[in-house]
Amino acid sequence: MIPTQADYRSVPLCTGDPDEALAHLVGLPGAKVAKLKVGMYEAVSDNLMVNMLLSALPDLRLRLDARERALQFALNLAPDCLSRIDFIEEPFASTTDSLAFAAQPGIAIAWDESTRKPEFTLRADTGVAALVVKPWLTGTLTYCRQTL
Repeated sequence: MIPTQADYRSVPLCTGDPDEALAHLVGLPGAKVAKLKVGMYEAVSDNLMVNMLLSALPDLRLRLDARERALQFALNLAPDCLSRIDFIEEPFASTTDSLAFAAQPGIAIAWDESTRKPEFTLRADTGVAALVVKPWLTGTLTYCRQTL
């Protein structure tokens, strides 16, 4: 069941220019949390951006969308960055592969696309940290509570 009390805030999406992302994040009030799409470029470039943002903003936490390149990305990530990554959204098309990735210590996952599949069942699985709710795709939070 989806809890009534939880962290339901949206977070800014950072893409493209690292300097632009940094300037935007520096100006955010309070706890800094951002979503970053990785896997669109080479893993080395993505890792450099993640490492740069986390080094520049010691209070920043990241939520990553790896576009099914999570394993390659995770292997190249600086070990000290792992604790500041909340999760990687749906790292593989297969829920079985995503759960296998989540079972390894290091980076948790969040369900995203799978929640829209009729056969999806929400369970408390090891390494699953969040459920990404996109109201324009999944419906309202109330709807998700009733159906998942």
